Amino acid sequence: LLQQIDEQTDRAKSTVRSLLEFSRDKEFKKEMIPLRELFEETILFLKGQIPARVEIIFDIPEGVDIFADKQRIQHALLNLIKNAVESIVDEGKVCVRARKHLAGALHGENEICDSKFRGRCIGDCQLEQDTVDIVVEDTGVGIPADMLPRVFDPFFTTKDVGKGSGLGLFITTEIVEEHNGCMGVDSKVGEGTCFLIRLPLKE
Repeated sequence: LLQQIDEQTDRAKSTVRSLLEFSRDKEFKKEMIPLRELFEETILFLKGQIPARVEIIFDIPEGVDIFADKQRIQHALLNLIKNAVESIVDEGKVCVRARKHLAGALHGENEICDSKFRGRCIGDCQLEQDTVDIVVEDTGVGIPADMLPRVFDPFFTTKDVGKGSGLGLFITTEIVEEHNGCMGVDSKVGEGTCFLIRLPLKE
């Protein structure tokens, strides 16, 4: 019992540290960032945490850039990829896709904004404007339908007790909304989960 108290105290300390780190005033500096290079750099941070049985696939064309604060947006991407990897029990894949979405254009093969996301995103950014759409999709265990509406809530987690703070997706949505973007999620138990980040396009 004493050991459990000690472990939970450490977990609480880590949770508070995460909140303080996120809430601390930092200079918000946006710049044009090549998205593929950003993801490749992000994966290096997680290199030791990605098992050999999990394959990471990139489908990001050259010339897809985002206008963002690099440190903050990288934090958001780290959270999504880490969650995706941890959701895969045996062998599986994490696929990262990105496309430009031009509001006035006809839907074509470059579209990744499936109908499952329409009207279900959290945030201000909608399909009526030009955006860069980023999808992180895994072949993991999936999230039950009754839990999906709560995944962005603070301190809500689908992980086992002691294995998640429930802050990762909450902080990710806060970062995305700081960039005037929005997020969506779709999942099926036993098939995997798909997260969408949609950011305003700045040429």
